[in-house]
Amino acid sequence: MNAGSGERLFTPLFHGNLGYIGFAVAYYFLGAQGLARASIIASFVILLQNFLAVLVLQVHSNHVRSHFQNLRTLVLSFLANPVIVSAVAGMMVSIFVIPIPPVIARSLDILSSLALPLALLIIGGSISFSFMRSEIRYILLVCVLKLIALPTSGLIIFKLMNLSTGNYLPGMILLASPTATVTYVMAREMKGDPNFANAAISLCTILSAGTFIFWLAVVP
Repeated sequence: MNAGSGERLFTPLFHGNLGYIGFAVAYYFLGAQGLARASIIASFVILLQNFLAVLVLQVHSNHVRSHFQNLRTLVLSFLANPVIVSAVAGMMVSIFVIPIPPVIARSLDILSSLALPLALLIIGGSISFSFMRSEIRYILLVCVLKLIALPTSGLIIFKLMNLSTGNYLPGMILLASPTATVTYVMAREMKGDPNFANAAISLCTILSAGTFIFWLAVVP
């Protein structure tokens, strides 16, 4: 791999598809209470995973000339990240019980229902199978790290903390979620490797059907 191997390998690991896959699995497997717990955990996980993704992309950027510029660009990228901004805004709305006008709420519902199909359509249309074949070893490595190693690490930590299954299973589901579609957008906007992110998203999403079955059968 090239000099940007760190960015290519680790960026897909930080972004789990929590909203569209993690929450759905938590709801249908654990019910409304499990979904509520997963949502609370996800609020903090989203901030952390976006910070780590921005950090890795910025560290491996070739467009930064000094440490001061690097730090300044990192802070600005973090503060301007739309996922981070929206997560913080949502937390503020929830904490301060800010009412949302029905027109805005319905508009957001419509946009949210379109987001995943459009993202998958764009990603599917831009997949290069020749690229995937040439990088299959590293793409599979990302899938193993994201779908197997990361949940395993989380499970070990949860066990060491003596948490009950009901308390840590929502977190396990979030950790086992495949790479999120926003990874492709971030890699493209921050001069990363969108082709590699694209391939990792596609294969991780497909393989997650099997790994979710494994984790949900083994952990409880």
